[in-house]
Amino acid sequence: DDNGKSVMYTNTAPSTFFDHPWLNPGIYVFSKFGLDRLMTADGALAPTQGQLAESVDVAADGMSVTFDLKDGVKWHDGTDLTVDDVIWSIETAKQVVPPINPVFSSTFDAISDMSADGDKLTITFGKLDPNMLLTFSQFAPLPMHLLEGVNPAEFQQHPFWQNPVGSGPFRLEEVQMNDFVRLVPFADYHGGVAKIEEIVA
Repeated sequence: DDNGKSVMYTNTAPSTFFDHPWLNPGIYVFSKFGLDRLMTADGALAPTQGQLAESVDVAADGMSVTFDLKDGVKWHDGTDLTVDDVIWSIETAKQVVPPINPVFSSTFDAISDMSADGDKLTITFGKLDPNMLLTFSQFAPLPMHLLEGVNPAEFQQHPFWQNPVGSGPFRLEEVQMNDFVRLVPFADYHGGVAKIEEIVA
């Protein structure tokens, strides 16, 4: 901007609620910059490496995957992000109305078990899912402590979506619905503080 600040401008603010990221992942500003995934993908949507996860270990037969979450990952409100958030997010996503992205639902419908051991989450599949890693590179876990108990039929209308809390490199600083949204770097982001000083949508 005119004051030498590095600002990125993008599309307009939501009219009433931020759209949740499980239907159309990555196409909205907050979904892209405010929420992390378990792992990343490249421009061709090929999974690359861990994001929330320090490591990703797929069994030789492809029937299970273990994510070892990074230490010290925080939600934007300072609460720890845990394996329980991920398990809750997957279980809740299967119930929300309207249904989630079909790639997500095919992966989650194939899950036979989820087990936690400290920071490690092991997901076991009842049938082989070729899109498993793609799903986890696009699916954004959400904070259980702020959404637990939500009616799946009213998920999108929950007050959380008027000022959502994420885990990504940018957090919401100011929201004026149907006008603008301002995001700023999250000081405690596990990947280091973002160099862009502000995103205005």
